[in-house]
Amino acid sequence: MPSLGSHASVAGATAPAIPASSRRLPVWQTVRETYAFLLRQQGALARLAAPWLFMSLAVGIGGARLGQGELAWSAAGLIDWLGGMALTVAWLRLAVAGTPAGWCAPFNARVVSLLLRLGLVVALCALPGILVVLLSMHLLVAVLPRDLAEVVLGMVLAAVVLAAGYAMLRLQLWVVAGALGVTSFSLLDTWEAMRGNTLRLAAAYVSVGALGWTIALIGIGLGVGLVVGLLGPESAQDLVLPSMGGRLTGPSLLVEAMVRAVVYGIAALYATVLAVAARHVLPTAIASPAQ
Repeated sequence: MPSLGSHASVAGATAPAIPASSRRLPVWQTVRETYAFLLRQQGALARLAAPWLFMSLAVGIGGARLGQGELAWSAAGLIDWLGGMALTVAWLRLAVAGTPAGWCAPFNARVVSLLLRLGLVVALCALPGILVVLLSMHLLVAVLPRDLAEVVLGMVLAAVVLAAGYAMLRLQLWVVAGALGVTSFSLLDTWEAMRGNTLRLAAAYVSVGALGWTIALIGIGLGVGLVVGLLGPESAQDLVLPSMGGRLTGPSLLVEAMVRAVVYGIAALYATVLAVAARHVLPTAIASPAQ
């Protein structure tokens, strides 16, 4: 199974520690490689995601028919979230190491590692900002007029959100390493290696996401328009998503499936961006991810 890089391999040992890298992530090349890889691996994406998608739809439909629609579709959403995490790990290993994609992305220890690392990164990046905002609220209200305090607090909140977002982006490849089984470098190593590449990664995310969501919305719109054209305008009311209170009809379930499938596709796109970034920025670290 081809990967993004020609020198990728799967080994039983972790890769050697990585030094800080001065390599720069090429934004437009990342976008091109992301879509080229996804188009080449459409079959793999279908095999990895379809079982999770069918499982979530089965839970939602079954619960709705038993009169527990709200609870059932919430459970279906949880299944899709877990499936998205499992797909992300399987897709990263496919893109970086060429690990064969079987049926159904497995929910295994690597997914747990990704979730734990992601949670740790979010906590490290968000908690200091939350403390700053809470302290600012008390201090600003005490020393400034209420209207001015609200303005300054808004500026503080915006700065905290931007700083936390920047930090989380800069540490993303450490989260990726958990999925690949690479344990030989630390948060600090990742922070240093991403120097000068954080905004490039953000630009790649935005570019890939904007194009992906645009294509997806156009596709869903065309599908809905085709259904309405074939069944008549009166069928439009049957196209409300069952997960949003709509009736269980053939057309509504088709649209529901399309929307949920799009989410898996977007997850694969973002995972590919991270895989491309890892190969450009941390080539030594991800050359031999653990099996």
